[in-house]
Amino acid sequence: NLAPLAAVDVGRLVELSCGGQLDAGSTRRLAVASSGNPLLVVEIVRAAMADGSLRQEHGIWHWDPVVATPTRLVDLVGRQLDGLSPVGRRACALVALVDAVTLDEVRRLDIGEGVAEAERAGLVAIRGDSTVRITHPVHASGILALVEQPTVLAGRLADLRRSVTSDDPHLALSLVRLVGTTGVAPRVDDLIDGAW
Repeated sequence: NLAPLAAVDVGRLVELSCGGQLDAGSTRRLAVASSGNPLLVVEIVRAAMADGSLRQEHGIWHWDPVVATPTRLVDLVGRQLDGLSPVGRRACALVALVDAVTLDEVRRLDIGEGVAEAERAGLVAIRGDSTVRITHPVHASGILALVEQPTVLAGRLADLRRSVTSDDPHLALSLVRLVGTTGVAPRVDDLIDGAW
């Protein structure tokens, strides 16, 4: 694993790729959008050149992003997903849908093997706070574009999260998102809690 590139290094990579300097604002935006991942920098630059959002004016490159997941990245995520079992694919989709799943939720949903597969494929990571998260936001959008929504798992996770007493607004918002995925109308209490 490589350490994320600093913004200045992102600028240098673009300079090498494009043959010219990238303005400071664009460099910061690209560093944030890519999380400093060199592969993502290159893919975003290719996609931005193709869609015209990266253009050169008076010898300086400017990027006005409308960040979409480049097709090549979706293909890359697709290749990673191809090696997973159906359980691994559903586990990835669930994590991508809700941003984070605790290890206790993984155990209670009986998706530990799927999470382990997804971790080996580099799509999810287990963090120090005992949560499972997608390794990069671009992976999340690619996974959600390629994998059928895990409606049954989402419903079960919604039930688990409803049983927890918490003032965490992120938990309430994730409940609304989960319930929306199941196709069942959310409970009024879920909507009210998510709004606060």
